[in-house]
Amino acid sequence: MIDCHTHTNNSPDAESTPYDMVKKGIEIGLNVMAITDHCEVNMWYPKEHYKETFDYDDYNYMQSFEKSLADIVALKEQFKGDIKLICGIELGQAFMDFTLAEEIISDRRLDFVIGSVHQIYGFQDFFNIDYSKVDIYTLMQGYFLTILKLCKWGKFDILAHLTYPLRYIYKAGYSVDMHRFEPTIKEIFKTIIDGNIGLEVNTSGLRQGCGFPFPTAEYVKKYKDLGGSIISVGSDAHSTDQLANDVQSCIDMIKSCGFEYLTYYVDRKPIQYKI
Repeated sequence: MIDCHTHTNNSPDAESTPYDMVKKGIEIGLNVMAITDHCEVNMWYPKEHYKETFDYDDYNYMQSFEKSLADIVALKEQFKGDIKLICGIELGQAFMDFTLAEEIISDRRLDFVIGSVHQIYGFQDFFNIDYSKVDIYTLMQGYFLTILKLCKWGKFDILAHLTYPLRYIYKAGYSVDMHRFEPTIKEIFKTIIDGNIGLEVNTSGLRQGCGFPFPTAEYVKKYKDLGGSIISVGSDAHSTDQLANDVQSCIDMIKSCGFEYLTYYVDRKPIQYKI
């Protein structure tokens, strides 16, 4: 059992303490668990630092980043022998300041960096968008082009929850014809393969009403067919009751797409094991 994408209350939108998350992981039989609290590059400093801000309370990620890493390092020592605990972060919006992003991920305590896009230029966080007032196809094309830009930078380990905006688009009652984005998605896959970056299967869509993970088996298979070999799985849990939700069914899906190994990271180095 493995879960390589989890959040504690060191992420502003999560509930459970790091201690409670790790204890729960041990109770349910996780062998490997990565804590990957949010670190939004475009909100690293206090709100007063920025000329243009959004009506969020979640600025000053510099502070929560330090708290998260300190907690994880302590828990790694406390639960040594009970669980393989990975010290990670979910690095959001690195494309908005690549220099700062590189400074953040140079921290030697980090085992693992997930690359994410939760917001693109000209829009609020996908969670806060009123989808009745935007052209969804313009938004999605902007999202995929931003992902491609992030992947060309390529200083992270795993690309998180590709197709993530669908979580909110479907919740708002809209559907999306994904076929028009196929060329860009193919270029994204080729870029991460060339850069030795992996692809995450994020299970959260299954518990949040979409009925599918991010990305779906269709895209996992395309990634494999193009030569992709590094793949991870994560629940994106924000509380103990979500930990490892639907992970086993997604591992079965990953196997059905032709993968024999899952990957996790220690000291920013990939470790593959047979599934």
